[in-house]
Amino acid sequence: MAGSFIRKTIGGEKLNRFFEDIKDSGRDVRQILFLCIGTDRSAGDSFGPIVGTLLEQEGYPYVQGTLQRPCDANTLLHHLRHVPEGKTVIAIDACLGRDAASVGKFQVSHGPIEPGQSMGSRLPGVGDFSIGGIVNIYEGQPYRILQSTSLYRVLTMANQLVKAVKQAFPLCPGEAADELERSAEQTLARLASASLAAIGREPLPEEAARHAENSELIPKPPISPADSLPDALNLKPGGL
Repeated sequence: MAGSFIRKTIGGEKLNRFFEDIKDSGRDVRQILFLCIGTDRSAGDSFGPIVGTLLEQEGYPYVQGTLQRPCDANTLLHHLRHVPEGKTVIAIDACLGRDAASVGKFQVSHGPIEPGQSMGSRLPGVGDFSIGGIVNIYEGQPYRILQSTSLYRVLTMANQLVKAVKQAFPLCPGEAADELERSAEQTLARLASASLAAIGREPLPEEAARHAENSELIPKPPISPADSLPDALNLKPGGL
């Protein structure tokens, strides 16, 4: 149960420590997928996609959910099937706080988000770690609140989070491109094996390698969900 995980509300200046804890557990940037949840059609709920866009622009190799390709509740189950095997998922989403003092802070957990719980949805928990950006206070009518949330506040919080990621997981020159190329080669090798199996024979190792070498990188598919945190309600347009 996600409820058994401890959730803490912290200021942006302490986000770096949260990411350092993840790094100290033996994970590096090649093992992490940032799952940035939300929509570009609501100021408050754009927190996740803005974070995803900034991380992608910085060159982080595994980011799902951007302003161009948002992750929302409607495609959650479909996109979860596209999370690469073995990746540690850090789920990032906007949420609403219970009091004014929490607005602008972050609720972090060494555990998953429960998408749509506060809206009565029954969806699987998402993320090995989770961060909820408290963009506003819950006062009823969550859709209206998210629509009227300060975009400046959302942008400020998104930049705080991305800065903390960069401090804990700095990218080496060329690291992002190298990791994407390795991932694409593995994908192309699997496709080559499947194609040859369909005509009745196993692929030779050099055939799979040649397919990978001569093909362009495959773009990453988007994924999606939305969270619900106990001390900071996550109430989203689009069903969550």
